[in-house]
Amino acid sequence: MTSVANPNRRTSEHKRCVNELIHERSALENVGQAEQVAFVCECASPACFQTVWLAASDYETSRLDDEWVVLGARHR
Repeated sequence: MTSVANPNRRTSEHKRCVNELIHERSALENVGQAEQVAFVCECASPACFQTVWLAASDYETSRLDDEWVVLGARHR
């Protein structure tokens, strides 16, 4: 099966999956909710892997909103 990205989409589903794995791993390692965790920018650029530092609790709360994405400073 071939996957083709929608060129009009502002975010990357693959990067969202990476961030979900980072979040799951931080929970398994008992990272404190106020502790900063390194996520990746979820922009659509395949060349961008900008680090975005967020508190574990901020990511947990914000990801409940389907419209919310992790974006680095260059993409806001």
